[in-house]
Amino acid sequence: MGCVIFTNEPSDYEKGEVVYLGSRITEPPVREGVTYILEGSLTKEEAETLASYIPYRMVVCCKTKPRFESSEDVLVAWKDKPKTNLYRLISGIKKYPQRLFIHQRLATAPIPYLLSALKGGVDNIQFWRLLAASNLTLPDTYTRSLFAYGIDSETHNIPVAKLAKDDEVLLDMRSSDKHIDTILQNDVAFANEVREKGRDMIPKGMKKNKVVDKWVM
Repeated sequence: MGCVIFTNEPSDYEKGEVVYLGSRITEPPVREGVTYILEGSLTKEEAETLASYIPYRMVVCCKTKPRFESSEDVLVAWKDKPKTNLYRLISGIKKYPQRLFIHQRLATAPIPYLLSALKGGVDNIQFWRLLAASNLTLPDTYTRSLFAYGIDSETHNIPVAKLAKDDEVLLDMRSSDKHIDTILQNDVAFANEVREKGRDMIPKGMKKNKVVDKWVM
């Protein structure tokens, strides 16, 4: 009689002869000395039934920790992974040259967060083309590998984009408009309208009181 192991670290058991079953049992797991790895889920009762036929072991890769306790033939070997500081991780992608270290840390980072945080911070068009071809098509490990090895490490931090939010509108103009300061400095009428209607949004350094636009004789 063998055993069935529920784990989130199947690499610990990938020793000797290994058969990857995929998401379902595609062949009888009855060969001596062979580790069968199943990407799916089983109930404890199903695992106990299988254990009576398995001569060595079957490893069940789970996304969530089973709620039942280990028994003689059914083991729960679960490793609680530490929480990742996502901001520090993203900032280090272009800072640290140790790409294997970055790849290991990216294993728990949500891909949508990576896409949002690095938007505008990577100007390598080939990187984004490869990412578009792999994301949602290949397994997530390929996408994370692109973030780890497809971005060149540098000696400075990559600019991390903030979460998207609505910009404050300043009289039909967004406060993030690149030319708003120039307009305020050169268009007296518009600047006075801002002072009158949007006093609390007046940029730093701009006079609070209205300016009279007149020719000096």
